[in-house]
Amino acid sequence: MDLIWPDSVAPRPAERPPAACRFGALRHRDFTLFWMSVITSNTGYWMQLVAAFALSTWYPLSVALLVGVGAMNFAFGATASTLLQTIAPNAPRGRIMSLYTLCFLGLSPLGAGFIGPIADLTGAPAAILAGALVVALAALTLALTRPDVRALE
Repeated sequence: MDLIWPDSVAPRPAERPPAACRFGALRHRDFTLFWMSVITSNTGYWMQLVAAFALSTWYPLSVALLVGVGAMNFAFGATASTLLQTIAPNAPRGRIMSLYTLCFLGLSPLGAGFIGPIADLTGAPAAILAGALVVALAALTLALTRPDVRALE
């Protein structure tokens, strides 16, 4: 098994780049679709883990779920960053990555500003569950209304 090309997205041998330029293979359409599926599954796993954390009342389970949430956060960030860098043109790549960083890291306080008052009104578990559901609905809406995101040609 080749670690660069998972079996499900491996191109025919004639299309496979030589070993010296393996990272050029990251631009291959099927490989990009593979990474989009990883992002989608990371978002789904993240939402499930956050929802389970919101409903958990046992401390050791809550800690384990938060470890999983952190792992999915890390996996999503790394995957999204890799995908953006491989599909972005060379000239504006730095600007694209700075916008990604702004959205990924800079908008977190904005979300906390919404979740805080909800937690005051309903309690922290309900607010966390509401946040997970908003992310799930946003991801589902994006997947259903933007076929270009799914195709990524």
